[in-house]
Amino acid sequence: MQRRKKYSRYQYPKECKRCEYFQPRWRYRFCYYTRCPYQIRDSTIRKTPLKKENFPPKEVVSLKNV
Repeated sequence: MQRRKKYSRYQYPKECKRCEYFQPRWRYRFCYYTRCPYQIRDSTIRKTPLKKENFPPKEVVSLKNV
């Protein structure tokens, strides 16, 4: 996974997809914050929610040899 470039106060991303707080997998929001820190958009809530959230499955760990 690549880290997104952090922006200074004077340089900000031009679109949400380039922002470091963008969350494409969240169902109801697409940003970590409820209000955009860079004021790109007024609201960070999706108009239509995603059908499902795409989180990785839980990892199963065996405790037999502990």
